[in-house]
Amino acid sequence: MHVLAIWAPGSEEIEAIAPVDILIRGGIRVTVAGLEPGPFAGSRGIMLMPGISLDEVLGELYDCVMIPGGYGGMESMRASDSVLGILRRHHEAGRLIASLCASPLVLERAGILEKVSSFTSHPAVKHEFREDLIPRHTGARVEVSQGVVTGNGPGAAIEFGLTVLELLRGPEARRSVEAAL
Repeated sequence: MHVLAIWAPGSEEIEAIAPVDILIRGGIRVTVAGLEPGPFAGSRGIMLMPGISLDEVLGELYDCVMIPGGYGGMESMRASDSVLGILRRHHEAGRLIASLCASPLVLERAGILEKVSSFTSHPAVKHEFREDLIPRHTGARVEVSQGVVTGNGPGAAIEFGLTVLELLRGPEARRSVEAAL
């Protein structure tokens, strides 16, 4: 299993790091790519250092693409043709997409939320989704629908990471990592 985590300046630090940590603990290889060359400041000013530039992975296909929230990071990703293209290509290939907090707005822009029956996000951004999508917004901490995992914010970052791990490696992998936490 190989996951691509995309970070951008302004990404929420807990949402960027905690799920990646969970997946690595669960034996999953994670490539962290920066929308811009790192290091750069996250939403709280903590420096984030992606391993490579997003440009270096544009042709790759991963088992999952994961993006954190943080409004500034979300806005940069939502405006990036590269990010939108990666998300679309992976979703069309049947690969898992994982998006936390404000970043389901990126999935909306990519046309992915139209294909799911339910999703969640941070409550503060619920009003920013198109009106036809709002009835699908559950407000749950973590939601899984049609190959898309969404989470509602920093407080759900560990549960979100564990859910992604379970979908990729099974319930035993989740139980093992969860027990060690």
